[in-house]
Amino acid sequence: MYIIGAIVGAGSPFLAGLVWLIRLEGRINTETALREALRQRLDGFEARIYEVLERIEQKLDRKADKE
Repeated sequence: MYIIGAIVGAGSPFLAGLVWLIRLEGRINTETALREALRQRLDGFEARIYEVLERIEQKLDRKADKE
């Protein structure tokens, strides 16, 4: 009877540690996915800004050519 209690007592911290590591890995994977999604959004935002700046530059060039 005492042997079963010792096994359960020794196995519980091991099992708790294993569960903790699995949860930690899930958090890291989620964080990585969120960071990647944010990077993609920022890249798209940057591309739109460059497009708008390019159009503004073209309009200014046309105005300067007219004068």
